[in-house]
Amino acid sequence: MAVDRASNADGFQMLPLPRHIPPVPSLPHHHPPASPNPTMSYTILGRKVLNEYLAIGTFTAVGLGTWAALRKPAAPAGPGGKPVKPEPKIEAGSKEEEEL
Repeated sequence: MAVDRASNADGFQMLPLPRHIPPVPSLPHHHPPASPNPTMSYTILGRKVLNEYLAIGTFTAVGLGTWAALRKPAAPAGPGGKPVKPEPKIEAGSKEEEEL
């Protein structure tokens, strides 16, 4: 049988594809029996809780915990709504040093 070889723009020879590819033999599949309820859930305190709700609760708890740990406390507001800076405590050894 003669094979007609064509070449592309780069000059490489392209072989024709076979017309029929034999099927690959497959191994027997062993699937577990289907359950009547395919959704996964856990029983917590006597109630059925779906995995989706456990995942949402976990992500929410981690996110809120991270937010609470990283936020800065608000400074007390003074007149006009501006933050008040606490004045430093002066520890002087004498009356003259305290006035200075």
